Amino acid sequence: MKLGAESTWEIESGIPNLFARPAEPEYQYSGDIEKVVIVPRWQPPSRVVVSETSDSEMEISLSRARVFDASLGLIQC
Repeated sequence: MKLGAESTWEIESGIPNLFARPAEPEYQYSGDIEKVVIVPRWQPPSRVVVSETSDSEMEISLSRARVFDASLGLIQC
């Protein structure tokens, strides 16, 4: 992958199968696949994580941000 070149990734949620036998898969997948377009950059734009976006250039929704980092959350004021 080169800087500035678009790359499309397919992401599917999975749950570890802790008691998998040797012939069984290590993860159970939901079947819901989401395509994400990624553009690698040295200095990616920063956005504020919000529950609902009003300006897509400055904000990103929590559900969309969690695609990239599942540990993200909102600060309740």
